[in-house]
Amino acid sequence: MADFNMQAIECPICKTEQTTKIWECVDVTANEKRKEKLLADEIFVFKCAKCGHTVPLVYNCLYVDDDARLMIWMLPEATEKELAEMSEQMNAIKKKDENGKPYTLRVVSNPNELKEKVIIKDAGLDDCMAELMKMVYLSQIPAITGDEKLAEEGISEMYLNLTEDGGYCFTIFFESDRELIIGADREVYDKLVDDFGKLVEENMDEGFARIDFEWAKNMFVLKNEEQAKSQKVEEKGSEQ
Repeated sequence: MADFNMQAIECPICKTEQTTKIWECVDVTANEKRKEKLLADEIFVFKCAKCGHTVPLVYNCLYVDDDARLMIWMLPEATEKELAEMSEQMNAIKKKDENGKPYTLRVVSNPNELKEKVIIKDAGLDDCMAELMKMVYLSQIPAITGDEKLAEEGISEMYLNLTEDGGYCFTIFFESDRELIIGADREVYDKLVDDFGKLVEENMDEGFARIDFEWAKNMFVLKNEEQAKSQKVEEKGSEQ
């Protein structure tokens, strides 16, 4: 797979046509500067050389970090069949290295999601637990902000970020264009690891997994079902 190819793009403002890099594979294993550019939002973007207008670019691209054992497909409109085929191909090649250490295989839809997965991995965190944390903090928005109406606004995006002091925070973008940044507690993360670790492991798909809001919601549903079954067993035991 080639790293990138050059494609002609017309600036939507001044209509000037020019070429830009379209990345097929962002392999940062031997090129740390590529990761720096990714985190600085400098890869998936077109900047017009004439008028300076910038346009975000979203297209199919594979991110690879062999040192971190991380592979991420950015697939804006992938079908389940395509994901299955890609997973089968890549599993045979990259799921484990020569020492048997597994890769984390993920699918995202856009550069912001890709960037977040890289940040989470570099921070030594599990993106599964990060998604579950989002669900916890979303339910606490009224208590955190004191704004009951804010919780009623639709969420368009939510990302985990690192703070300057080495802590964590969530940046939340609402459909109303409002933005909110809230701190995240490591104790919440650790408790989720204890409570959901086994359940997540038992329900993790082989191959490239899409770990997002919908996945987190499903995990909470499974957890509630698990707790309900456990409670029924306890009640039945106490009746005997």
